[in-house]
Amino acid sequence: MSNSSSAVSQLKNIPLVGINLGSVANAGQIVPGEAGTHYQWPNRGTITTWFKNRGVRLIRFPFELQRAIQLSTLDGLPGQGANLNTDFVKRWKEMLGWIREDSNGEARIIPDPHHYMRLHRYETDANGNLTGRILPAAEAGNQNGWKATESVLIKDGNGVSGTFWSAVHLANFHQKLVTECDDPMVLGWGLGNEPYSNTTVGAKDYITFPALEALYISTMNTVLQALRNSSKKPVFICGLEFASARNWATVSANLQSKIVDPANPIVWEAHAYGDYDKSSSGA
Repeated sequence: MSNSSSAVSQLKNIPLVGINLGSVANAGQIVPGEAGTHYQWPNRGTITTWFKNRGVRLIRFPFELQRAIQLSTLDGLPGQGANLNTDFVKRWKEMLGWIREDSNGEARIIPDPHHYMRLHRYETDANGNLTGRILPAAEAGNQNGWKATESVLIKDGNGVSGTFWSAVHLANFHQKLVTECDDPMVLGWGLGNEPYSNTTVGAKDYITFPALEALYISTMNTVLQALRNSSKKPVFICGLEFASARNWATVSANLQSKIVDPANPIVWEAHAYGDYDKSSSGA
């Protein structure tokens, strides 16, 4: 669903069925991880199979945000104002070239940083100090040397020693993504996947639903104000609590009136899963 008729006109003739090329979002807890070990970029054969042989023309491309941007060596969070990761940009452009060749430029792709309103920070203790703990190789793709991480929210105060990475930095990231990764085949920009609340006592990413809703609305508005200086393409915004389609009316209805896009073309994402908690966990 879209916010305006003008946005609808920009999205005509879009295929009903597409695919997720989601392997760059795998094992996000390994920061930043190693391509080919903890996650995979689609190879030439995969692209040919889906776009040339099977005729797919719509792609959602989930990726781990912290693999697309340069990170702080202190706590593993993105650096404030950091540039994009050059290897990510190189591989992205290579993949786009293959897709263009195998689809005759007809394919449309939606890049989407899968952050869930969270980042992976190097593990801290109860006093907020970095532990420096190294993961056993069996938990890190049979490799040594990877630091243990924990989930923290994208908000002020999420770093250590006074550092943080919040809405304004996410907005800056999206501007740089547009500048370096836009292409005629890019249909629009995903602004993040499935934000959810977590009320587990002691969790570093603890947040109630009302607080999540307020944080998400504020963050998306900050991102949109900045992004619209660089791109007028549609944006894809997930609903809350795993973007639940079943619970949209109770958990996400407020978003449509409180998230304001200066260019109007918001496409709202509602996801549907068959498992018990509707989170795709398999439960």
